Amino acid sequence: LKDSLDHAFQVIPTFNGDTSITPPQDPVLAEEGILPGFDFHSVSLINEITRRMQLTVSDTFGVNFCDLQLAGTLASKLSPPADPRVPGYWNPHVDKANRVLYDFSAILYLTTCDDDFFGGRFVFLDVDNNNEHEATNDNNDLQVTRRIVVPRAGRFVSFTSGIENVHCVEKVLSGERYTLSAWFTYGKGSVDAIPTHQN
Repeated sequence: LKDSLDHAFQVIPTFNGDTSITPPQDPVLAEEGILPGFDFHSVSLINEITRRMQLTVSDTFGVNFCDLQLAGTLASKLSPPADPRVPGYWNPHVDKANRVLYDFSAILYLTTCDDDFFGGRFVFLDVDNNNEHEATNDNNDLQVTRRIVVPRAGRFVSFTSGIENVHCVEKVLSGERYTLSAWFTYGKGSVDAIPTHQN
């Protein structure tokens, strides 16, 4: 998959170390060149991986597979930012704030930290609920615990997309970090959701 994405990333611009693209869902359209850089094989592979991600999310969170709908996918290549002072992929965020349909987030790592790239670890930023640690100074800052996921090729991470999972990616210091991310919405009737391909 990484080799297929390399081809796609060659035809799109990079913004401050972030090269991201939404893969097409229809392999036939990819074959016709509607979105340069993708072909029938690469889109079919992405669709199969996304289906497996959906199955894993369904099993992990105990939700009916048929009630999960794909709400978005993103293939990303992160590299060192040209200007780290400009906000970028390393800023903390909540996925559901990007799109209200996101109920579950899933990431498949395609490269390995400390092998293919340095830096770029995934970090959950959890507010400490222990009252004795809540305020850390006179400004009433909350104590935040960093829970780190070290990317390894083939590692899969899934989590709920709401405020309970504020997260960020550390800046990539060297090399290139590749991922395939997918977001799923739970329940029926979401008009913006993408129908999941059934084979």
